[in-house]
Amino acid sequence: MSMLTGDPAVPENRDLAGARPKVSIIVLNYNGRKHLEYCIPSLLQTSYDNFHLLVVDNNSKDDSLDFLRGNHPEVEILKLDRNYGWAAGNNRGIEHAVRHGARHILLANNDIKAHPEWVSCAVEVAAGDPAFGVVGFDVYGRLRPDVDGLYEKACERWRGLEFEVTDDFIDGMAMFVPVRTFEAIGKFDETYFMYSEETD
Repeated sequence: MSMLTGDPAVPENRDLAGARPKVSIIVLNYNGRKHLEYCIPSLLQTSYDNFHLLVVDNNSKDDSLDFLRGNHPEVEILKLDRNYGWAAGNNRGIEHAVRHGARHILLANNDIKAHPEWVSCAVEVAAGDPAFGVVGFDVYGRLRPDVDGLYEKACERWRGLEFEVTDDFIDGMAMFVPVRTFEAIGKFDETYFMYSEETD
């Protein structure tokens, strides 16, 4: 696997200029126009002051890219020449983000909505323990019919950051990873096309 480069001398919660580190939110898309309509507006509400939103498109055949260009020109698009699947598609996005100064990568499925504080909380966890490798998030509505209702109720109940250390599975649908983790272990194994990549 190829490795990535960064600057381990800089604290995880600050960059060289003293600002908070750049977080690249990577949304992998394949024919997901109907999901982008609610996902992208939600992610753009992220309150963190140094994030970049990148949609990596696996050569969609629908009008996903026309929708993004017409409605969200502030979102960067990385259009791939074919459907690379989850692992390889995200790897292309990670490589692109690191070349453009990302210190942390946040992988997000194109069918999620997120609380505005999600990035700030993940960066806070990262700053509190330089030994951590990945941060996951509470996920509401998985395989449930009332996804919006569960999400809205969870947002209403939320009162602040709570976290615990785990060696359990962290879902790739919302996965915050410092670049140094990819430097240490490599990116996703591209022999996986879809499913089990993050478990590996």
